Amino acid sequence: MKVESAGFLYAEVVAYEKVTVLEVYRSIRVDLAGEVYAPVRTFLAANEHEQISEVEVEDPEMYGQKAIRTFYRLV
Repeated sequence: MKVESAGFLYAEVVAYEKVTVLEVYRSIRVDLAGEVYAPVRTFLAANEHEQISEVEVEDPEMYGQKAIRTFYRLV
């Protein structure tokens, strides 16, 4: 799964040696109930997961000048 919406959202499933994660990088202005986030919401609803980290960062390239990076471990 990979989603890209410049300035708003980037999400991708990444497989490491012993774990598979979903990395979600989104503008602080992205509505979690909105259309832009819908593919991520649908993926999370269909796959067992555990949120392992979330951090807010400054990012002048993202809408609102800030972003939230969240990692989910897929079970």
